[in-house]
Amino acid sequence: MQLTEKQVLAIKRKRGELDLTMNALAEITGVNKWTLIDIFKHHHRNVNSITFKKLNDWLIDEYTKDQFKLDELVEKSEEKDEHKKKI
Repeated sequence: MQLTEKQVLAIKRKRGELDLTMNALAEITGVNKWTLIDIFKHHHRNVNSITFKKLNDWLIDEYTKDQFKLDELVEKSEEKDEHKKKI
């Protein structure tokens, strides 16, 4: 399967946001460290379907975690606003 440049960029960004080493990313995703190095540094985009799925699943999990956190913050903010209106 072929990773797109957008997928690789998103993985790199999320890795940077989380301040993960290559070893940590390999451990979290279950993708071999040397495969990740090939993807990031050697523009290797053809990966097997298992690697493709592991990277996509990790990326989706990370972004949905962020969305749930954002939803919780918005909900708490709205509750505070409603409480202030009652006072």
